[in-house]
Amino acid sequence: TVAIEQRISRGGAKYSELAIPAQATRWMACVALAVWILMHSGSKGKRLESVSWILVIAASLTFATHGYEAFMGHPAFRDLLYGAFESISVKISEHTVFVLLKLIGIMDVSLALIILFTREKGVFLWMAIWGGMAALSRPIAFGDVGFEDALLRIANFGIPMLLFFLTDLMNDFKTTNVTTYDETTAKI
Repeated sequence: TVAIEQRISRGGAKYSELAIPAQATRWMACVALAVWILMHSGSKGKRLESVSWILVIAASLTFATHGYEAFMGHPAFRDLLYGAFESISVKISEHTVFVLLKLIGIMDVSLALIILFTREKGVFLWMAIWGGMAALSRPIAFGDVGFEDALLRIANFGIPMLLFFLTDLMNDFKTTNVTTYDETTAKI
């Protein structure tokens, strides 16, 4: 009875307690936009750095949460794999689905951790491609009814793609705004 009460208090859905971090790319994009607008008195470099960090944290939370869910064999993710393989007329065993989900989970969590410590454009590009493929897996697996779900997940593609482009912009700000020791001493 305790388990039933806990499920009811969480809305009854398995993994529902992970909904907020799983959807971080959706709601933190709004936070990033608000920070960009409200920090208008600061330098563009500082604004860009703040917004970039918010977006990195959003992507990291989303990918880490989805990675955990995949690793744990979330039923919705299993259905996506079964549906996607069925759409190309390939039978897939339950064991294979669980192995694929473990691998996907490890990859997602790894990507989430990597971007917290490095700003490699290639990692952001892969996350954007992977996020886009994951979003498109809904209509592939479930047909027309999956398009709405794909649109809801467009930020899982968009935020990493934005970070891909912001990486060069951030590097430009760092190289143009940094004064070297020699330049400083020459002015004195």
